[in-house]
Amino acid sequence: MGTWGSGIYDDDFAADLRNSVAIVCKVPSGGDRLTEILLQLHGITSESEDETTFWLVLADQFERRGIECPGVFTTALSIIESGADLSRLKDQDADERFLKKRAVVLEALATRLRAPRPFRPRSMPRKPPDLVLEVGSVFAFPTMNGFACSPWRLPRDGPFATNGWGAFVVLDCGRAFDWLPWCALASLTVEPSRKPTIDDAIHANLIFHLQTDGAARCVPKRSDAKTMQLELIGRIALDPNCVKPHLSKWSINDAIECGWSIANAGYSTSVQGLPRGPQLLSLMARNVG
Repeated sequence: MGTWGSGIYDDDFAADLRNSVAIVCKVPSGGDRLTEILLQLHGITSESEDETTFWLVLADQFERRGIECPGVFTTALSIIESGADLSRLKDQDADERFLKKRAVVLEALATRLRAPRPFRPRSMPRKPPDLVLEVGSVFAFPTMNGFACSPWRLPRDGPFATNGWGAFVVLDCGRAFDWLPWCALASLTVEPSRKPTIDDAIHANLIFHLQTDGAARCVPKRSDAKTMQLELIGRIALDPNCVKPHLSKWSINDAIECGWSIANAGYSTSVQGLPRGPQLLSLMARNVG
């Protein structure tokens, strides 16, 4: 992890944790449960190098969001008042000028934690977010140079000029922490020169993302499906036991934390060097096909 300034969020872990808090706070639970989830998500223990940063960031975020969690505030205040964070930074060769700046930042946080803003009752939705994609659904999508349109495409990248087709299958889905939706996707080796049919997809092989060692676990969003111009071409029944060996070895928690878009799993056969799996037909339930 890198550090580039004296602010609370001026290092990689703190910046990543802030994003995690924003995601996890969508779970309709109190501060104690949210803390448990975040501890689990980042594997924080008393032996962790990032333990002090964790509690400082969490206290800052909970105070800003009006989330009541006295234990988090007490822990962060103890870190500040004991000088534990400054000692950690000194051990990492921080100079006196840096430490003085950090001390000012920490005292400002401590002042807020001693008299936090009023806690706001959290709005608790009755129903969890829609899963968006269903297991066994097969989608076609247009591609540009072998890739699906990304939600992060910028205007300076120019228009998305379609010149091919791809398809993917939803191999698994569920909810992290019984709330946040995720799905596992694999693209398919369909002919890229034309829109694929469901028969094309069934007789195609899986294509995996290089980083996920199997079908990529993603966070499904309707906005991303719209950006990709997904077209449902059919649904199939899958055998979970046949599917399981081909799912990503990344944990579901990692997928949620990274916020991987379904576009990350969108390729056509023209993209070279990607791992390939078995024919989709071999993963189907025996009474189908």
